[in-house]
Formats: sequence, structure tokens, C-alpha cells
Amino acid sequence: MFTIPLRVSATQQKRLARLLSEPEIVRAGRFHRDRDRERFTVAHGEMRRRLAQQAGVDPASLCFGSASHGKPFIKEPDAARRWRFNLTHSGDFALLAIMDGVSVGIDIEQWQDIRDGPSVARRFFSAAEQSVYMNSAASSRRETFFRIWTRKEAVIKALGFGLSMPLDAFDVCDHNEWLAVPRFRVDRLLDALIPQEGWHLQCLPAPQGYAAALAIQGCCAVNVLHDTVPAQ
Repeated sequence: MFTIPLRVSATQQKRLARLLSEPEIVRAGRFHRDRDRERFTVAHGEMRRRLAQQAGVDPASLCFGSASHGKPFIKEPDAARRWRFNLTHSGDFALLAIMDGVSVGIDIEQWQDIRDGPSVARRFFSAAEQSVYMNSAASSRRETFFRIWTRKEAVIKALGFGLSMPLDAFDVCDHNEWLAVPRFRVDRLLDALIPQEGWHLQCLPAPQGYAAALAIQGCCAVNVLHDTVPAQ
């Protein structure tokens, strides 16, 4: 898993832009702000570079598809199909997770002031998560909110349901402490079975002012690499 800085030189942006496919170039062009377009270019260029490096293929050969709820996967080439990945970005950083045949979800969020945090928590958090959030110290409440939020986002990304899955349908912490695994309260959603066991969920080290989390099906060691985009 890689932490990728999105603020890079113009030379690095151009190098990474050359790795993008035509659809990705079109998507980048839809951003009105230069900063958003540049961040998209760096994140997706690095995603192609890292995936190609892992699979031993040319970055230009990678062709992506989307599952029913929008989660991307590698369609071509055959040599790369077994690799599962997830890309997320917020502020000046992106996270990229790459796993061999294992479903994975990650999320990173830059801390922000939450307007009416208790109301947001009641809407999206389970009862246990609301308790953890409301009982946290005022000085750490914002951090607690994003620790919970990133864990929940990582879970729904790993499952591949996106925001079609209710965020309050599962717990990522109990009333007293953070959990090592999410506890699902539903076993079927959108006509799909949700695995009840075999999940690994953890907070990840993140830059100051950010929260990050990872969810993977199965339990394995995760190496977090704080990446730098190589100059050229």
C-alpha cells in the first residue's frame, strides 16, 4: 500500500499524464480547477505505474472495467487480472492498495470541521459508533469522527457496494474500544450475501491532519510505503 503525495512538479505531472488512457484524459479534462485536474492526473498515473510494476506489464496495456456499483477492476491484460486494487485521495495525498486476489478497500480523509457533528453521526453511524463519538473528548472529537468515517468507507469499498450500502448497517467500533474487525448486522443487501467473517480492518498511518483506514477480506500483513513520485 502506498501513500502518494499529489503536489509534484510540472515535469512529473507531464510524465504521469503520458500514462493515462484516453477515457482518463477525458475525465481529467472535466475538472474546472487546475489543482483538481493535476491531482487526478498524478493519482491515476501513479496507480497505472504501480499496478503495471506489480503485474509486470506495460502501464499502457492496462484496461479497467467497473463492477455493478462502480468499483474498478482490471479487465486486461490477462497477466494483471488477479490483482485487486483501490485508490482514494483527499487533500494533497492519495492512497493506493494493491492485493493479490483479495478484496480490498481503503479511504483517506483530511480532517475538516464538521457542521453539527452529532446530527451527522446520528444519520450515518451505528449506535455503538455514535456512543464512541459522543463520549470522545472535545479536543479529539474531530479526529474520532474521521477515524470512524474512514473505517466505514474502507469497508463498503472492500465489499464493492459503494454508498448504496447503509453506513449504519455495521459497526467499526464498540461502546468501549476500537475493534480489530467490523461486525456486520446484516447478512444480505441488494440481493448479495455479505461475508460475516474473515475481515481485517485497521487504521493506517497517515500524514498529519488526515485519517486513513484499510479493510481486506482475509488477514495478512500490510506494508505501508510513504511514496515519492520519481523525478525524471
